[in-house]
Parts: sequence; structure tokens; C-alpha cells
Amino acid sequence: GKPFIHPSPGDLSAIEGMYESKYFDLSVNKTDAFVYYALEKNPCRYSTAGISFVSFGMADGSNKIDIKAFKPVVKWEIKQLKNKYSTVNDSTISFELNEPKKLLVTADFGNNEVHNFIVSAEKPNQYKVDKNDKSVLYLGSGVHQKGQAWDPFTNGIKTLYLEGGAVLEATIKTKNKEGVRILGNGILMQAKWDHPKKATNNLERGWSANGMGTFISHSQNVEVKGIAIMCSPSFQLEIAGCKNVVLDNLKLCAHGEVNNDGIHAYGSEIEINDCFIAASDDRICIAGRYDLDNGQVFTNGDSLMYRMTDCISENNTIKNCVFWGIQNGGDLMLSWNTSLETRKIVVENCESLTPVNKGFLSAKFGGSGHVRDISIRNCHLYHPDLFAIEIVEASCFGYGGGKISDITLENITIDAEPDQVGKYITGKTESSNIYNIVLKNVTANGKKLTSRGSTKIKLNEFAKEPIFE
Repeated sequence: GKPFIHPSPGDLSAIEGMYESKYFDLSVNKTDAFVYYALEKNPCRYSTAGISFVSFGMADGSNKIDIKAFKPVVKWEIKQLKNKYSTVNDSTISFELNEPKKLLVTADFGNNEVHNFIVSAEKPNQYKVDKNDKSVLYLGSGVHQKGQAWDPFTNGIKTLYLEGGAVLEATIKTKNKEGVRILGNGILMQAKWDHPKKATNNLERGWSANGMGTFISHSQNVEVKGIAIMCSPSFQLEIAGCKNVVLDNLKLCAHGEVNNDGIHAYGSEIEINDCFIAASDDRICIAGRYDLDNGQVFTNGDSLMYRMTDCISENNTIKNCVFWGIQNGGDLMLSWNTSLETRKIVVENCESLTPVNKGFLSAKFGGSGHVRDISIRNCHLYHPDLFAIEIVEASCFGYGGGKISDITLENITIDAEPDQVGKYITGKTESSNIYNIVLKNVTANGKKLTSRGSTKIKLNEFAKEPIFE
């Protein structure tokens, strides 16, 4: 069959930090696709190589993927395919896909030069809009520059559509909206803007929402589907104080800037599905505090910061996602210091590709709220770092004294031996504690974990012993 290949964006010279990839080319059933390469403005010391990216619509039946590197490769790696690929020669790797898949391809060129390639094979033609609908802002293939903290949802616009091949240079900030959508297979590129701490000497601005990648707050019935977000100056996508939100088939491709959290899912009835989330910090924050964005400031140490607030996070789902940690943080960060309840969170069918300094399920919780009723099932870790759950004293605008409880992990597969599985579960006090963590059919290299004693997971006196079933 014939795949659906998105148009080329044309001349990218006006877009800071984006080029046609000089490392990889890709074809699907012998049809060439345009491969993007993006480099962050202020990459951290661990991630200076940038990232290559492509998405395409799959043909019916078998899809033969050929990836060619522009110079010899010492070692190829695609963890998710479990070596089900062929190396044609030292610069070409090939494999077949029969269903949609989001993959991380890594090429080691030797001499400490490693480059990564995010490949998103998708259902074709998922997003259709009427170009003539006055409520649709349709951006076709090519370059579009809209500026920082741009709100597309004005003057009756309800849908921002990015056609495949469209590159939109902007950061987005919108609030108090009903029924708005961002759709399409285009790219939201944000390398032009610095990290908020570097962007201005005006301390009153501090960590304001203007300095984030995409910030949607206090809105209902929101959809963000299909797009890629590259080189965000800070948090890539923050959903704050919202209800009824669908985030689907997103590709978050941060590769360097510190604080590049993937998604902040602060609200209720938030559905996150089929997303590839690369982040130099936490991949998904399930609850936490966010910028109230009302112009008020308060003194914090020697600097002025925007006033922070939070909301209940509940009835949220995270399914069929791929997490790639680059420098810091956890895949599922339970909370950054909420003072309210986080509850009824379901995580299913997710993959965790790499360990970093925290774990698949993490918390560094200095808030006063209660995080509870979390169900995690049918997930695959390609590394041993299962937990990094910690309650700390008041910090990062949190008041301290919170607790974490009632977490169930079921049918979790870990690519490591049982005695390699770690890291820690630590509470703070008798009343600020962690309890009722249940592990059902959690296996390490096919061996069922039956007790903490067979692992490297550390506990302190303020965390109850996990229950193994």
C-alpha cells in the first residue's frame, strides 16, 4: 500500500533551531519522508545533540521502514522492537510495521557521538476540518510565526489546525475557553524563546505562564491532538485548572532545556492517550501547583515570583504512552506539592524507555494534600528504576504534611533481574507518610516479585511495607 507522507515545510531558514535532519533519512514503502531536526537554544550539558523527528500516515497492510544515517553507525538500537529489525549495512536499518507505533531510534556513531530519532507511524487522515469554516484557523504547510504567549482562540476561532508540513513558531497561552481544539500533524516550534529564568531581567515576570511552551488554563472541553511540540523553553504542555480535556497522539520532543516537563495534567477528566513524551525533566506531572497568572507577585527569598495555586486532580487517565527521560525527573510524577486531593488516576499500557535520576513512579512531595487511589497496569519498563517516591518538608510553594496512599501496580514487566529493581519509598513523619502500595504480578525478567527483600527498593520508617500479590 501507499503511505500518507506529509508535505515538506519548504524553506526553514526563518525558524530558529530547526533544519532538515543532517543525520537521518527515512522512507516508507520506498516513499521518502521529510525528517526534521531541532536544536534547543539552551541545551543542558547532557543533551547537546538535538533531536530528529518524523511522522507519517501508515499504508494498509505492511509498512517497510528504511532509515539511513548520513555516516557509518557503530551501533543501532530500537528497544521497543526487541531486535526485530535488520541492519542492511553500517548506515541503514530496516523494519516492518503493521500497526501504529511511536519509536525511539538511537544511532551510536562512535567517539561519544550519539543521535536520536523519534519516529511516529500513525493512522492516516485522522484530523479533518473545513478550511472555509470561520471558526477554524487553518495553517497550511510552510512556516508561520505568531510570537510568544500567542492566544489563537480569539475573534470566534475555536480550532487551530496545523496541516502536516506546517511549522508554527510560537508559544501558546490561553485561558477561560470552552470547546477549543488544536489539531493536525504539524509542528509547534519554540526554540526562539529562552527559558523563563533567562528570558528577562524583570524579576516580577519570574516563572510566568508567558515563558512556558503551551499553557491552557481554566478551560473546559479542550482537545489537543496530533501535533508535535519541539524545543519548548520550559514546560511543554501545561493543562491547569481545566475539565474535560483530551490529549491524543502528541509528540513532545524536548531534548535539552532544563525544566522541559512533558505534560502537567492539573484538573479533572483529563485523558492522555497515545503520546510520545520526551522530556529533560518529568514526563507527566499528575498534580502540582501552577502560575495563577493574575499579575500578583510575592517575595520568595531574593526574587519575586508569580503567585501559585492548585486544583484537585481526579478522574484522569494516561494510556498507551511512551516515556523517554533524558536528564532528570520521573515518568509519572505524582505531585509537585499540591495542597488538595489527587485521586482516581488510571495509567495503562505505557512504556518507560530509560532511567534517569528518579523512577517510573515518582514523587518529591512537599505539599499538604493527599495523593491516593492510583491504578497502574500493563506497563513495560526497559530499566530497573520502579519507584522514586519521597515526601519532603515544605518546598516549591508547598506547605508540607501531605501523604501518599492506595497505589496499585498490576501486570508490570521490568527488563532487569529482581535484585536490580529499585529505588526508594520514603515518608517524612508518622502523619506525613506512605502506605498501602500493592504490587500484583510485577515481574523482573519473567520472575514474579514476591517481597521487597528480593529487590533493591529502600524504605524508611514512615513508609509501610509494600504488599506483593
